[in-house]
Amino acid sequence: MDKTGQFLKRSRTALLPHLLTDTAKKHLADVEEDHANMVRKLDALYAMLEVHVKIPTTLNISFEFMKTLLAAHTLKITIRKKAINMFLERERLDQAVSGKHHPLGKSLNEIS
Repeated sequence: MDKTGQFLKRSRTALLPHLLTDTAKKHLADVEEDHANMVRKLDALYAMLEVHVKIPTTLNISFEFMKTLLAAHTLKITIRKKAINMFLERERLDQAVSGKHHPLGKSLNEIS
């Protein structure tokens, strides 16, 4: 959301001199208002997670750092799930070619 806010600020400075109609200016203001509402809702959502209760304030951790930490945790979980699925898919391909316990390219008489 921070990058979106920065983009909106840059867009406003770049577009405002070229916006000739009041309708275009109103649309830009509406987009900025929608962004501000979204930021408020996201902050409320993070507050509902009760991070301040689960992690004591004596650690002096800022709210922005906590949001970044939660985002990194979510990313880690997503990467882990994708890696596990990739390994399981490779195992299924091995099973389709030569069975569950036999590596690719080896027949039963080569293993023993």
